[in-house]
Amino acid sequence: MKKQEIESIEELLKTYLENDISAEEIVKKINFKILYEDPILKGELTTPYIEMLSEYQESVFYAYLAITGRKENLVFLTDEEKSALSLKFKIDDGSDIIQTAFEKIDNFNDLLKEGVQKMNGTQVVLVALIIAGYLSIDKLADTFENIETKKIEVTVPIANIEREKELYSTFKDMQKNLLNNKFDRKKQEALHKPLYSYPNNTLKTQEEVITSEQAKELKIKPVIETENIKGLYMVDGVKGASESRSLTTFWLINKAGKDFSIQLKNNELDTMRKNLLFENMGKIIYLDLEIKKKDGVIKNKIINAIYDKNSNPELFI
Repeated sequence: MKKQEIESIEELLKTYLENDISAEEIVKKINFKILYEDPILKGELTTPYIEMLSEYQESVFYAYLAITGRKENLVFLTDEEKSALSLKFKIDDGSDIIQTAFEKIDNFNDLLKEGVQKMNGTQVVLVALIIAGYLSIDKLADTFENIETKKIEVTVPIANIEREKELYSTFKDMQKNLLNNKFDRKKQEALHKPLYSYPNNTLKTQEEVITSEQAKELKIKPVIETENIKGLYMVDGVKGASESRSLTTFWLINKAGKDFSIQLKNNELDTMRKNLLFENMGKIIYLDLEIKKKDGVIKNKIINAIYDKNSNPELFI
């Protein structure tokens, strides 16, 4: 087949199923197109669009972590992985079309084929589609169903029937593990950001159309969680304490050997607590801590109480 860019997810699936094309070649053709019909801006970038592009890229990193079964924390990505997963964006003159493609496509292909997972061709195609693609996992599943039920016309050559079966079954397996993941929500929130900011704006892809009003209705409310931690901890005497202008940070170790930090301010109550922790470096203390999380990310730690063995010995029994 002659070389051409693949601008939508439907197009990618049809191209892969209808042609004798390798996973590496199909990934090289990806140049997904997303169109914002913005009545205010034309071919310009403002803060909501800049934030959208940055957060979209971040969601790509999170998607790779989820797919490879790692904790959704960017510190677990190597510089090489970040480089291979980096996207490039293009805005056409006189329009609001944003196209996304992998910046270093050969590095991306190598990452998937030679990486820990040692993915086969079908997995490479699906992972590229999930990582760089603009559809949520639910919408992606709908697209697969539409192809399967022939709502989207696909003519699969006999030689590619096995490829079709493998593509669907592999996606179904991936789908079970990827629903409700952080990256999926982050990507959709990123794409909708310009819709929240500009009324009468519309996001168009080949598969769906979303208006500003619809985006506001679909907006996912953050998950707020409060966790209470009470128990015995050792004040880490090796890491010690670090002080800034307004905060002093101490490191504590729980029974499982896991460490975390607590920060104390320079007010009267926290000064008493700081003195107590300094006195108990390398020793065991009792901590009553409240942790507040937003979408799984720690936003605040409230210290309700800290005791040492001398002040409350019954807590140490």
